[in-house]
Amino acid sequence: MTLDHVWGLKALSKPYDQACIDWAEQLLINGNSSDNVLILASLGLDKSPERNEVDKYFERALQDLRETEPEYFDAIKKYALELCHKAVEGHLSQEETI
Repeated sequence: MTLDHVWGLKALSKPYDQACIDWAEQLLINGNSSDNVLILASLGLDKSPERNEVDKYFERALQDLRETEPEYFDAIKKYALELCHKAVEGHLSQEETI
C-alpha cells in the first residue's frame, strides 16, 4: 500500500481506514518502526478498528515522516496513475476498478 493510494481514497471520500493500516504495515516491513507507525499497524489486529484511532495515529505517523496531505487534484492524479500502473501490470482487483 502506498501513501498515494491512501490520499486518493481519502480525496474520493472512499473508506481509507484499512488502507492507512496497510500502509503502516508496509512501512514496518520496510524498516520504519516509529511508535506511531507501530501503533497504527497494530490497529489492524482489532476486529473493527475505530476510525478516530486510525485517523489519530495516521496523522501522527505522517508528522513523524514529515509528510503532508497533497492538494485534491494532485491526490487524484497520483491515485489514477497508480491504478493505471496496476492495471497494466495485471494487479488491479475488481474492487479497485469501481
